[in-house]
Amino acid sequence: KRNDSDNRGKPIKSRRGSVERRSSVDTPQSASRRPPAVPRGTSVRHPSPEPPVAAASRSEDELVKVAKRMFKEFVAEQDLAEVQAQLHDALEHTQAVTSTIWNFALDQKDAERNAVGPFFVGLAANGLVDAAGMAAALAELIEFLEDIEIDIPKAGLYLSQMIAPLLAQGVWTLDQVDLSVLPDAKQSAINKHLASALGQLDNAIDHDVALVEFMNSHK
Repeated sequence: KRNDSDNRGKPIKSRRGSVERRSSVDTPQSASRRPPAVPRGTSVRHPSPEPPVAAASRSEDELVKVAKRMFKEFVAEQDLAEVQAQLHDALEHTQAVTSTIWNFALDQKDAERNAVGPFFVGLAANGLVDAAGMAAALAELIEFLEDIEIDIPKAGLYLSQMIAPLLAQGVWTLDQVDLSVLPDAKQSAINKHLASALGQLDNAIDHDVALVEFMNSHK
């Protein structure tokens, strides 16, 4: 046993401060938690967003159904902006859309027939239908006009009223209205109807010399 008396009177050395303390910054664990350094002048790259997936194009049948529904809404509300939004992909199926609307309107009332012109003028103004496709639809309708008149005796008159705004607004030219498959008497009657319909469009065609001459020659 150690003799406590040997230590009596001797100063006791303090151990405080004798232990070397490591800063937490210098410990390996804290070093591993540091974010990696980014060299100056180097920007952090973020992943690019994926491009939006293009909407699948609608079939002709789907588009025709939408066109007919939108035409009915247009007759009631005259909301051309909504028509243009809903028929944004109509161009590829211009002929089918045109045939559907014209055949539908022929058997309806004045409100529907009067809406056909503004409806297609609005679509054409935004490049959503083309003149060639519409002319093809007209040629098809003209070919069967005499059969249509069995059920709708005034079909020739109604058709003239529907296409007059397209001529007045420059969507069509007169040479695209081809009546050559009809008998001469029927051609003459439709031309008179068309001239009369053009004359009722509030001087919209005064600037078009060809239309003015057409009207004067078919009074």
